[in-house]
Amino acid sequence: MIDDTTVENSAQIATIVREKRSQGKSHVKIQFARLRCSALNREGIPTLNVDQLNVIAHHLNAIDTGEDQWQDKSEWPPISDESIALAIFKGLAIPKFTRIKLEQSPAWDTFHSSKWVQLDKYHIQGMFGPPIEKPKDDIVLPWVWSYLDKLDPVSLQGVGKSRGTCNGGQKHGKIIILVETYAACVEQPAHRILWAVNTALNHIAIGVDVSNAYAEADGPDEKFYMVVDKQFHEWWTDCLGNPPIPYGHVIPILKNLQGHPEGPRLWHKHIHGIMLDSLGFKACTHEHCLYYKRDTTTNELILVLRQVDDFIISAKHHKAALDIKAQLQVHMTNPLHDLGVIKRFNGVDIHQTRHFVKVSAETYLTRVLEHHGWLDLPASNVPIPMKTETAFMAKLELAEGPTDEKGKKALETEMGFNYRQVIGEAIFAMTIARIDICPAIIKLSQYSENPAKCHYQALKNLWAFLAATKSEGLYFWRPEPRLDLPDAPLPIPISREDKLYEYFPIYDPFKLKGTTDSTWGNDRKHRRSTGGVAFMLSGAAVYYRTHVQATVAQSSTEAELYSMVDCGKAGLYIRSILEELGIEQLEPTEILCDNQGALKITNAQQPSKRTRHVEIKEFAVQHWVEDELIVYEDVITTHNPSDSLSKATGRIKFWEHFDVLMGRRLPQYASSALHSLQTGIETSISFFSRFSNTPQTPLTNS
Repeated sequence: MIDDTTVENSAQIATIVREKRSQGKSHVKIQFARLRCSALNREGIPTLNVDQLNVIAHHLNAIDTGEDQWQDKSEWPPISDESIALAIFKGLAIPKFTRIKLEQSPAWDTFHSSKWVQLDKYHIQGMFGPPIEKPKDDIVLPWVWSYLDKLDPVSLQGVGKSRGTCNGGQKHGKIIILVETYAACVEQPAHRILWAVNTALNHIAIGVDVSNAYAEADGPDEKFYMVVDKQFHEWWTDCLGNPPIPYGHVIPILKNLQGHPEGPRLWHKHIHGIMLDSLGFKACTHEHCLYYKRDTTTNELILVLRQVDDFIISAKHHKAALDIKAQLQVHMTNPLHDLGVIKRFNGVDIHQTRHFVKVSAETYLTRVLEHHGWLDLPASNVPIPMKTETAFMAKLELAEGPTDEKGKKALETEMGFNYRQVIGEAIFAMTIARIDICPAIIKLSQYSENPAKCHYQALKNLWAFLAATKSEGLYFWRPEPRLDLPDAPLPIPISREDKLYEYFPIYDPFKLKGTTDSTWGNDRKHRRSTGGVAFMLSGAAVYYRTHVQATVAQSSTEAELYSMVDCGKAGLYIRSILEELGIEQLEPTEILCDNQGALKITNAQQPSKRTRHVEIKEFAVQHWVEDELIVYEDVITTHNPSDSLSKATGRIKFWEHFDVLMGRRLPQYASSALHSLQTGIETSISFFSRFSNTPQTPLTNS
């Protein structure tokens, strides 16, 4: 609601604001309805809402800075005024140190000088015009100063840092602009595709961080000004030696100042133009933050992945990656931060080794487990994320939790943690690399609104599994050893090696392989089916998804067909990226499926009475097969890894399927020396001691 007018859609906002302005009003009162959070989106996959993202932000901040700003763990972390600019910048809100507290601490001198460093950078970048009298009708915004203890990427030491941004939030009644503010960001599948291609090409990857990135771009078309606060005035007079600024004067902003709603988009357009026009890269059609080009001398592929102002540069030779960094530096006013051979990116742990690259969430999971005091949660010798007994699943699906706020709070207090918070923390780990918890997350996230005691217990058991397996991740394999990277122990499959090689072979790291399955009507309340899909490249999954189907399927064939369509769309998406990178898929992409009826419909276009009611769009797969883009291959259910993505499976099949999907099985194309090393591993290390606290002798490659 704006003043006394109810807003029903975004198109009304501009009209109402114009009317208020024409009436001579300079301020309006905006009221927001209470956030109603949905567990699943329209595609049947879990959603992360603002409060859950804020929790994740706190964990990532504690990892990066070593400082825990979340004092009262019994309450959701607050979103303070000081965090508004950071929320706009990163999409996540983290409260920082307050000025009042810092002024009373020995660290204040460091933070005080850091403010001048920040303003000096802005000054060098041409941010400020000369002070002028406040214009009558133009927008004047306040400063927001946030203070944080940030980890220096070079020295790895904590450094006091002050960040000055504008407060462009509507909370202060500032309607700044009503245009598109979308800015592209990295999707996790694109991140995994980069690492799969990186290892298949035997690349090395370095990291780069742009300092004061937003200010590199030009400012918005609509002029705005900043107030002259104490911090700015001190810098203007004491640091620059200028005369005092008269009272009532403001500062014209000439560049893109962080905190403005258009800031992210302006930076994206600026850096996107540099990458394409100046550095000669091309951007993938469906992933605008994934750039590629061929070296003009060697014709070797160079990849760059960008998340806001953080970059991964992947190249065959270290020098080639450094050359791209140097070219990027030419277009930046301030020095770039060199992160070296990258180890962490966007909350993800990256372990580049001689034989493989491991992508995991170990640091994040350790932080969350420490936060809850769950590092030592008991788990079985060979744990699984969720029980599979029929009685357990029936209880889980039919249980009803308290619906009133008092009852919900009492149950939360009894169980000792907030359900929505903890499920959100697990969803983030799933999206990074933990494909093995997909079915459990899909099931448990559906009860976020009114969880019962059994749901709390199942969620805590899931975290017991994560505590026991926190170091697990996705393993992408190199075709040949890269000797300039450190050696590391090979991953140890949980399942018997001879069983794992009964599954489909991987002879080519560049060949995309898909797998799909569905479990028909496995939800006792709504009778909707669950589908699971995955695509593998370089030995591990680059794309995976478990989702509750939107339509109630009337047969297993129909449920399977829905899942095959979902998998086919994902396959076309990945093929398009690979083909743009020059990694053409010369043959139709094979997708494993275990339903004969669905296979006849897609491959042979054989009609079925059971699917006459299915929507026409679901038959698009027939055209994809006819165009030789994809082909569905028959596979027995026990050897279909997606079976464990569509439902909770028993211990043996669960570990077989995820040994395959997570890349713990050596692909056939890997060096023959590696295969000889891994032979007989299970005889030297007990199957049942893998997750015990008993020290194990690490496997070496010497």
